[in-house]
Amino acid sequence: MPHVLITGASRGIGRELARQYAAAGWRVTATVRDPKSAVLPDGIDVRVLDVDAPETFAAFAAGITAPIDVLVNNAGVFGPRPQTTADLDPELFTSIIRVNAVAPVLLARALLDRVVEGDQKKLVTITSRMGSLGENSDASAPMYRASKSAVNMLMQCLSMELAPDGPGVLLVHPGWVRTDMGTAEATIDVDESVTGIRHVIDAFDPKERLAFRAWDGRTVAW
Repeated sequence: MPHVLITGASRGIGRELARQYAAAGWRVTATVRDPKSAVLPDGIDVRVLDVDAPETFAAFAAGITAPIDVLVNNAGVFGPRPQTTADLDPELFTSIIRVNAVAPVLLARALLDRVVEGDQKKLVTITSRMGSLGENSDASAPMYRASKSAVNMLMQCLSMELAPDGPGVLLVHPGWVRTDMGTAEATIDVDESVTGIRHVIDAFDPKERLAFRAWDGRTVAW
């Protein structure tokens, strides 16, 4: 039974990832900040983790004893709406960067031994096309965009550090999804996005080392 660990699984994309992987027969470990607010299917191993508290990552990782085939860094924040560079708040921006960019790398490092022990050896981060420099044509949400650009770069660096024998690093743009973060105006449902994300993860060969793909399989420009 393959094992997936998913952060930020109390709602939205994370919860649907946990549901679909469990339905497919995977062993699922799902992290949430508040277990009382998490409604997840029976059989899922729910663990408490606040990704904004990196000082807890070592103790959390020590409690994960089974090999991890796929680690999915999904937890993240968007920040205020609207956002412009005119009202950029340094403290708020720092908090967004800490959650969206720094935490995924630190957690990947904390759990690296378990991922190396897994059969599939995949480090996955749910990022966003909004963090792509090559495809950016919109000035909206600069703090969120910058945080996703940052995690993309950090994961590139991690991939280089782990080469040539380390786990493969995959960044996935989930599309504009109808969730609390994506809003009701988004273009695709969460089940459609997550089905696509799972296909992209399944198709990713760790020997490729590094990739940035959308939920529909398209390669996204860095």
